[in-house]
Amino acid sequence: MSDSNSADDSYSLSDMAYERLMSAVIDGKFAVNTKLPPEIELARQIGVSRPVLRIALQRLRDDGILKSRRGSGNFVTRQPHQTVLQLVRLSQISDIQNCFKFRIGVEGESAYYAAVNQDGASLAKIDLALDGLNSAAENNTSGVDDDFNFHMNIAQASGNLYFISSLAAIKDQFVFAISVTHNLSLHRPRERLLAVQSEHQAIRDAIAHADPEQARQSMRQHLENARRRLFEGDLVK
Repeated sequence: MSDSNSADDSYSLSDMAYERLMSAVIDGKFAVNTKLPPEIELARQIGVSRPVLRIALQRLRDDGILKSRRGSGNFVTRQPHQTVLQLVRLSQISDIQNCFKFRIGVEGESAYYAAVNQDGASLAKIDLALDGLNSAAENNTSGVDDDFNFHMNIAQASGNLYFISSLAAIKDQFVFAISVTHNLSLHRPRERLLAVQSEHQAIRDAIAHADPEQARQSMRQHLENARRRLFEGDLVK
């Protein structure tokens, strides 16, 4: 396979390498705690150059799937459950990841300014959505609409039209991503679902206490955790 000189083709090849490696981990070809083949051999198996392979490997390290040990190579640290592939095509995982990464930047600042501008009316709307999420957790349902409303109400509380319009513009991608992560949560121990709710509560409390730095940190951590939860393997049937 030839590596094109264009940036778009390079991205496409690294995407392909990422997906093939992820598939191999999910299928158990590369088991947890095992070492991947040397880069030159792995690149040959996948059909890409080593620079392209390294981009894919870095993405897998960012996702918590691999860990690099100096002088020893790359080791598998986490195996996503096969249920992931029942909910989302492997080719869609990159889109979900990019959606979360975009949201981490935008919504961290959205939460910051929601705390700066906090008032009773905006907090009441956030609480209403949070109540919906808590009810969904109690009833073991997805609560996707309440999740979107929670984040949108925070954007509205920021008082910044650009945060609001940014979130509205990616609503379809947002809803798809959280639908996948919420459905995965329903297959996990109840304690994990309660932990997700505690993250929402922490964001709400930081806004209520007019603590912008904590609101930003809590939001960013929540979204990063949500991004990584896609790759957790401890599902129960």
